[in-house]
Amino acid sequence: MAGRGVLRACHPEATAVVTALVTTLAVASGRGPAGSAVLGAAVLCGQLSVGWCNDAVDAP
Repeated sequence: MAGRGVLRACHPEATAVVTALVTTLAVASGRGPAGSAVLGAAVLCGQLSVGWCNDAVDAP
């Protein structure tokens, strides 16, 4: 049950959209597969941490 709360707290829809968009732009700009994967992973980590921090700050 706690796992679902952690998953929802990261705002998975927005996280997925932003990560997919940035990764797609990296591929379209000519970045190689390895570079695009690293960039996508970095953006994913950033989005997760921002979502969790926002929910922690907004918690009662």
